Amino acid sequence: MKYVLAISLCLLTAACSQTNHMQLADYGNFSVIKPIGWLATENEGIYTFEPMANSSQTITFFASKVPKNMTADLQKLVELGLTSLHTKLPDLTVVSKAKPTTLGQFSAIEIQFTAIVDQDKMMFTQIFAKPKNRIYTLTYTCKADACNYFKEFYAIAKTMQIRS
Repeated sequence: MKYVLAISLCLLTAACSQTNHMQLADYGNFSVIKPIGWLATENEGIYTFEPMANSSQTITFFASKVPKNMTADLQKLVELGLTSLHTKLPDLTVVSKAKPTTLGQFSAIEIQFTAIVDQDKMMFTQIFAKPKNRIYTLTYTCKADACNYFKEFYAIAKTMQIRS
């Protein structure tokens, strides 16, 4: 009986560790539950999460201030950003127009588009939130034919807690 109980406990522990592959990480201005083992780096206020160094799949997060003279709502700001980006990436194709979602505790907008970058077709999924005078942006970037981390991207978006 002791052996059956020990084996059951081992199986249960193994199953839990395989499904619970996320961990809490605190970065001062925000905290997030991210995949265990992923690299996390910060460069000039841009936080990058990736499964391995120099991965073609990354999740980035950053905040920027809204200029005082800009009073547009989030939807309009996202449209202006896409228009501006289209001038730099003429082959940009919107896959999914702005739809409502959340970024942590804030209401947000999600968009998805593709563009050719360095001869690779890349997919960009972005979530924007605009509480007060800041815009928070979470982006998942991957080669369009190899996007394997949507589950992790949406888990990060859902669990993010931003301290403004």
